[in-house]
Amino acid sequence: MMRFVRQKPFAALVAFCVVAAGAWFVYRSLFAASPGAGGPRGFGPAPVVVAEAKTGEWVDELEAVGTARSRESVAITAKVTETVRRLHFDDGEQVKAGAILAELTRAEESAQLSEALAGLEDATKEYQRISKLDSADLVAKTEVQTQTARYKAADARVRAIEARLSDRLIRAPFAGVVGLRNVSPGQLVAPGTVVATLDDISRIKLDFQVPEVYIAVARPGLDVIARSEAYRDREFHGVITGMDTRVDPATRAFAVRAEIPNDDGALRPGMLLAVKIIRERRRALIVPEGAIVQTQDRHMVFVATPENKAEQRVVKIGARKPGFVEITEGLVEGEQAVVEGAMKSRPGGDVAIVGRVDALTGAALPMPDAVTPSAPDAAKAK
Repeated sequence: MMRFVRQKPFAALVAFCVVAAGAWFVYRSLFAASPGAGGPRGFGPAPVVVAEAKTGEWVDELEAVGTARSRESVAITAKVTETVRRLHFDDGEQVKAGAILAELTRAEESAQLSEALAGLEDATKEYQRISKLDSADLVAKTEVQTQTARYKAADARVRAIEARLSDRLIRAPFAGVVGLRNVSPGQLVAPGTVVATLDDISRIKLDFQVPEVYIAVARPGLDVIARSEAYRDREFHGVITGMDTRVDPATRAFAVRAEIPNDDGALRPGMLLAVKIIRERRRALIVPEGAIVQTQDRHMVFVATPENKAEQRVVKIGARKPGFVEITEGLVEGEQAVVEGAMKSRPGGDVAIVGRVDALTGAALPMPDAVTPSAPDAAKAK
């Protein structure tokens, strides 16, 4: 018992030392002077990064995701049941409009055409002879009518056989790129058999969906910018050419179509593209998004004055885009907006600019070199 009482003052002393050390630490944290601060911590210069508010081009954009389609696309098929005699294209070949892609066997039709041509020649001669006699009124009208009918029938038969022969020549309906061939010489094909695909990709149709709230914004003639994961460093520029007349009641969106030049064939049908619709281009005062401090329903910006003081401004903001904000009121071009360190600043407090960024790009800017004092100034300082 005496041992416990004897140690009690020592325990109290230890507790007192702990409390005193804690109080000293708090004092040093809150009130002790920092090197070069010129005053207590919390009231010395707050280190900040600033961006000079600049007027630049502001682009209002509407983003969507679309699918690339051919300007014209068709599956080349046979019209009759016949065997393939010859193919006139290679996979991925560029062909002209009307080019023969495949020949089907046509020996029987060729023989029939020769017979029909011979009959047409005989009927033509007889028709010409009867016509001369008719002009001299030396032949009955019924015979003239009979010979005229024979001539027309022979001519119609020739044209019918020529049409059947034409069906055995598979031609390209328009200029484009042929896909992979699906048949081989000697293979029997029937109506509907796909010989190959043909796509005109000189221009790409880009189809995408836009929410109905933008139905008054999207219109033909607006510029679009498309990007593909296949070409991450490249932009494809086009223009809106049309919009669907209906809004999908399930998605509350409507279809929009744009056309993009594709002279080098980089884009292919079916590719997924990220689309930006350029709604408007205008000049605006821009600051990085980090400069905006939200307080209830107000937006504020801390400005570093030429006297290195923090000045708090209430501003009105316009449009936003990732990383940047349009300022419509409360800030003028050239003022230094605090983008980092605003929470350490207080109105009227000192600030120390430790970094600068470009307001239009967000890139870090070099700090101005420190001015070295001249010899007379150095002597005065001593």
